[in-house]
Amino acid sequence: MFQSKTLWINTCGFCARSTLLSYADKSAFRKKTKPTAVVTSWNLNQASANSFVSMGVRGLTSFVEGNTHFLQGVKFRDSWLLIDGSSLYFQIYFHHGLDQLHGGDYDAFSCLLKQFFAALAACNIQAFVVLDGGIDPSDKKLDTLRQRLQTKIKDADNISHSRRGSVLPLLTKEVFIQVLIQIGVPLVQCPAEADWEIACLARQWNCPILSKDSDFYVFDLPGGYLPFNYFNWTNISGKTNQRYISAQLYTASVLCRWFGGLNKDLLPLCAVLLGNDYSTPKEAELKHWQKSVSSLKKIPNRVPKVGKRELCAQNYGH
Repeated sequence: MFQSKTLWINTCGFCARSTLLSYADKSAFRKKTKPTAVVTSWNLNQASANSFVSMGVRGLTSFVEGNTHFLQGVKFRDSWLLIDGSSLYFQIYFHHGLDQLHGGDYDAFSCLLKQFFAALAACNIQAFVVLDGGIDPSDKKLDTLRQRLQTKIKDADNISHSRRGSVLPLLTKEVFIQVLIQIGVPLVQCPAEADWEIACLARQWNCPILSKDSDFYVFDLPGGYLPFNYFNWTNISGKTNQRYISAQLYTASVLCRWFGGLNKDLLPLCAVLLGNDYSTPKEAELKHWQKSVSSLKKIPNRVPKVGKRELCAQNYGH
């Protein structure tokens, strides 16, 4: 049972309250005992990211996905699952060829969302969705936001002239929220970016995160990170009562072992060096370092083989 109907968080030095949009009591959702939902202060201080802020690490997603030995095949079922809501509605909408030219195909979008959460329920996966809130008032990401808006304008122009582009329809987020409330999926929205709060909850509940965000490659998450593009929810496998979703699991420890036992506490520093949404690396100073990292991929037998053992339900049970 939740201790409160609000989720208290401490982000970037100020305490804020995140409104719980629906169904604070997850026991009403799946009739199971709930972990505490109150997150206070910086209780991710063992997550190797004491002062780390959501930043979007340049090149890290392509680096990990280009080296699939960082990922481990799992049969995912019987577990809590924290979902990055903003990432989810982007992936669901864009990866299924939904209309972008005529204001949005919201009916098809809502059907896909229901199918997605039905697939989770069939595998006894208890979903909890966390949404981004407003823009950071410090304007630290102003340059990044400006670039993204310029890209959206170009994409909208391309689409209007029958060229390629991707523009999320305006009411997608609102439809997403309405559908989740309708089907009873626990949902919370943060005051600002949600990555930090998602990671806090994942550590507290010892469960994996589903998203498509390079930030989660940096966090030391005990339950691991499930990249969305490897989460095969449209093709459920297994017998009745043993159904599972085939997925790929990432843990920071595998990446650190590949770098010769790198301290996981240093991963946020790597994010700063590589460049992110808040800062750009000085090319002259880091060019040789980036080349060194790239060259490691070419060294044969550099990576110790990580067994692709498939984790069963007991690995995730809570």
